Amino acid sequence: MRYISCLLLVFLLGCRVDDEHAIGPERSANAIIFDSNMYADGCELHLQLDSGTLPSTRTQYKFASTSVPLVRQILAEATLDPKQHVDLPVTVRFQETTTKSVLACGWVTPTVTEINVLEINKR
Repeated sequence: MRYISCLLLVFLLGCRVDDEHAIGPERSANAIIFDSNMYADGCELHLQLDSGTLPSTRTQYKFASTSVPLVRQILAEATLDPKQHVDLPVTVRFQETTTKSVLACGWVTPTVTEINVLEINKR
């Protein structure tokens, strides 16, 4: 009986499921948060790294569902009118996830990486 119990224990410890949403290293970067403005430009809420290059070549990220409330709070603090569209320059500390999702943005729908936001500060 001990032999079977030990064998079962070893088997259960050996069975490990990798987390499909594993996170990458922590990063900090200057970025711009583009608020959801589907009716005007067709783009949903996303983050674009402010790398100084042409806007079309900047790295874009979509927020993980757990980060959206924090981002919405920062956007609400940045504007007096909640109906106003805001493009907010920020410094963001984040981690990339392994999750890829489609970013709705006009005629183009790129597949981008989702991020977990750890901290956001307005610039």
